[in-house]
Amino acid sequence: MKSITEEENIIYDNWSNLIIKDGVVDENFFFSEKIKILVIMKETNDFVNSEQDLRIFLKQGARGATWNNIVRWVYGLQNLNSDTNELWKNISYVDNYTRIKYLSTISSINLKKKPGGASTNLDELKSESKKDIEHLKKQISLYENLYFVLCGSRDVASLVDEYELFGKIKFVQHKNTYVKIAQANDTIIISYYHPQVRGKGSGKEELFKNLILSVKDYFYNKTEMFDCP
Repeated sequence: MKSITEEENIIYDNWSNLIIKDGVVDENFFFSEKIKILVIMKETNDFVNSEQDLRIFLKQGARGATWNNIVRWVYGLQNLNSDTNELWKNISYVDNYTRIKYLSTISSINLKKKPGGASTNLDELKSESKKDIEHLKKQISLYENLYFVLCGSRDVASLVDEYELFGKIKFVQHKNTYVKIAQANDTIIISYYHPQVRGKGSGKEELFKNLILSVKDYFYNKTEMFDCP
């Protein structure tokens, strides 16, 4: 029986424009984690050649600038039954050890496998990712029993919806935040900010609490959610 990494690599062999490999960071931790999370981003700008692998990069702790907030959000989603303020106290400080610990439990993929720049060209993102939609769907199908799919920007969530990567979905939005949530069978798909978002309301504590409280309301207080147009 092939490992998940071997299965991913078989798919990559047929990818038309693959530059950066991605996927499950650590199979042992991913499959032992009850709350399995797939993080979907646009592209990476951390790599400059085809020999590098996002899975290895994340397993080594990645970079705090992008991944500290992802780690906080992953931790919160894996511990939703706990008090939100206590969760924040536990994860407000993130170092390389913390990143390794929590990133090892996830799968993380990019829609576009070529590296990009500091800001994303959305037309290029769409044209490049569209070439390999079937490969992308096949890659996602490897990750069974996903509990959460965290889209690392509203652009990503829009393409996840357009490409029907999880079938036909319909988002609802929280009344007081920009968090949007859809459900595909037992998988919860979350549309949120890019982890390096700047501006009003983008403090790391506010981002964390808005996400976690919104997801809790989706489960336990749906009157706080409204249908997206």
